[in-house]
Amino acid sequence: MLIGYARSAQDNKQPLTQIRELLAAGCQAVYIDQNSGDHLERPTLHRAIESLRPGDILVTQNGDRLSRNPAQTGILLGRVAAQGADVRFLHTTPRQPPT
Repeated sequence: MLIGYARSAQDNKQPLTQIRELLAAGCQAVYIDQNSGDHLERPTLHRAIESLRPGDILVTQNGDRLSRNPAQTGILLGRVAAQGADVRFLHTTPRQPPT
């Protein structure tokens, strides 16, 4: 099963775009957070991860919707893997090399 996760700042209308893309990608459920991605205190994200079953895929628009912090991303990917699930990003944004 594809489970979608959308996140944006509280004053941003971007979740609508994310939700449309997640539904078009075949997500059967979409969890929505309107919080910063700078911390792990996102109850909706934790509910989404807890809902995952073996073989499920958590889908986000891109990696920074999951977290902007690489260490936190690693923690979240580990939690998804512990559920027997995987993560898929609809878009990938290449990181710029340091200047």
